[in-house]
Amino acid sequence: MIERTLSMEAFRNFGLAKDGDGFKPSSETLILDRNFEPGKAGGLVLLIGENGAGKSNALDAVNHFAWTTDNRFIDKDYTIISWNTECRRPRITMSCICAGSPSNKQKFSITKENGGVFSFSPEAENSATSVKQKDLKDRLFSNFFTFCQIEADTFLENRYTNSRPIETRLNDILNDVIRTHCKDLSADFKIDISGCAYPNSEAYKEFLKQVQSQIMSSLKLSTQEIDRIKERIWSVIREYMDFAHRQESSMYDPHKDMYERFVNEVYYKIGNDLRFFAENDQFFQYRTNFKERFNIDLVGKVFEYKSESFSDKDLESRWTNISNSRFFSALFKALSYDIAIVEDRYQTYKHLDGYGILKDLQEDINQKLPKVANDFNKLYNSPSKYSFEIDLSKDEIHFLIRKGNQRVVLKNEATGFIYFFNMYFGLLYDGSLKPGDIITMDEPATNLSVPAQKELRSFLKDFAIRNQVLILCATHCPFLISPDNLDELRIVSCDENGIASIDNEYTLLSKHSKATIDVKRALTIENYQIIKPGSKVVFVESMEEYNILTAFKKVLDIEGINDIYFFPIGKVDEDEDIAKLMDEIRRINKQNSIILLPNDTAFKRIGDYCQKDANSRNVLVRNYSSFINKKSIPDHSIRTLFVTDSLCLKYGSYYFKNHIPSIKDSLSDKTRDNFREIFKKILNDIDE
Repeated sequence: MIERTLSMEAFRNFGLAKDGDGFKPSSETLILDRNFEPGKAGGLVLLIGENGAGKSNALDAVNHFAWTTDNRFIDKDYTIISWNTECRRPRITMSCICAGSPSNKQKFSITKENGGVFSFSPEAENSATSVKQKDLKDRLFSNFFTFCQIEADTFLENRYTNSRPIETRLNDILNDVIRTHCKDLSADFKIDISGCAYPNSEAYKEFLKQVQSQIMSSLKLSTQEIDRIKERIWSVIREYMDFAHRQESSMYDPHKDMYERFVNEVYYKIGNDLRFFAENDQFFQYRTNFKERFNIDLVGKVFEYKSESFSDKDLESRWTNISNSRFFSALFKALSYDIAIVEDRYQTYKHLDGYGILKDLQEDINQKLPKVANDFNKLYNSPSKYSFEIDLSKDEIHFLIRKGNQRVVLKNEATGFIYFFNMYFGLLYDGSLKPGDIITMDEPATNLSVPAQKELRSFLKDFAIRNQVLILCATHCPFLISPDNLDELRIVSCDENGIASIDNEYTLLSKHSKATIDVKRALTIENYQIIKPGSKVVFVESMEEYNILTAFKKVLDIEGINDIYFFPIGKVDEDEDIAKLMDEIRRINKQNSIILLPNDTAFKRIGDYCQKDANSRNVLVRNYSSFINKKSIPDHSIRTLFVTDSLCLKYGSYYFKNHIPSIKDSLSDKTRDNFREIFKKILNDIDE
């Protein structure tokens, strides 16, 4: 098994420790994935904590691995808890720990240090693939700079009289790069170039499109990143166009000076974007080596999702405003369709009064929409399939949604669909989401009703597991927390010095938190009932037992089973732990409670305590053997209840629980019977 973690050292209020009268760097770890392997990765993690505890700081630490072009730590990343020089050197590390015996565990890490420098452990080795990619990148970057300079020269010589649209000119730059290396690139990407001899042929245009797509894929550039680089290039050109116009009547000829300044801008403003990818080949090489070995990306891509909210009104726009529409900008990017073409066709239609022009345009767009709809349906995974359609009127553009033959009104759809629709066209539309990627969300669903928040939690969990991505949310919302999914929680808390720590497992005897009180405070509502009154509550020793028993609630068809809730206790070391445990039990549920343990020392000690303590005598203490009347079942572990199918737990209890829908059919009848007896005994004991 592989576990993926994030460690923070001297990052904001994380990774510090008291040292006499001062402070020193320490390390605080956030567990991201318990099973980070192909086919097993993915899940929902909820960061909860009081205001100011550091939830958003932890999210921002993860967001630093989005490998944006500005890699430096910003001012607020440096702690203000201590001004000690050692405490002013933040470090964040993404690691994958490959399970084995304690002596042979393998750990692969990428660390971001002060100044935005990446370091690696163990050091990366060159591979034939990474060398080939580096050579391709070097050629592309070199030629891209050359053509940027030629483009600048062309604009300057023509005094900016070139009438072609800016976007078209920019695409020409990339096409020239491709054309220069046509044969080499076709060999690199194994693309058939037969029929592409004529630059204006459709086959050649299709070839350019394929190569451009694969180049961007090899450079790991998302659509958003490409758009950002394009915009920065053209913002520089526009700046000098304006400068030239202002100098038109001047005796001063700005050409030479402008050209030199433009080249500098290319290298220092725009070049910084591209050089980032070229100069961090070791970063990509390390990830490539890891992926070649484990078939999953160590870091993946990190997407910071800032909630979009599209309404039915956003699905229509006047043609003069589509480039300013958030929705239509996303839609045409998803289609790889130049929005300038739409504007140009409308202008032609207005000039010639030829409605057929719009009909042809509408047909062209609608022929491309099924690809977007298929991608949407694949990610949403609903039995109902949605289709999309564009309708062009003389002044407006309308986006239509259908479910089967029925027209869909966005506001009338289920919360899960609306949230996914917003997330798809706000984040996922470019199809760049891959297994191992991370989506971060800060306070999602704050504007939703209670039922909608619960529906959203289920949707996010299912979406993450199905697509093998991690969704990491910081939240105060109690209704995103399910008693059957306490394994999702990471509790962030602060000490009296403002130093943050993270509990990666919620247990009643957590060493760093006051469990139930901390959870309620983290949600800012201390009177919130974690479970509904009258429920039957069972306290088990470990998170493994909790995961297995909550998973079987989805397997067994027993009346009343959904009224049973489980809570993990944690390790009982001292007598004072038992007293603390009883306090926690009373906070959660004063009646209808059972402590279910293996027949070990802790079982005997807790049983004796409850007999002697008058306030605890209503708590039933049971062991597994007393619940199952079979001598063949040992007492010491819940795993022994799996009779012939213990391999179901090969990848651990977290994987077993998250993937129980696909695993349950492989469970034997004997195993089902054992757990059925457990649940029936719980119901009978509490009812008696």
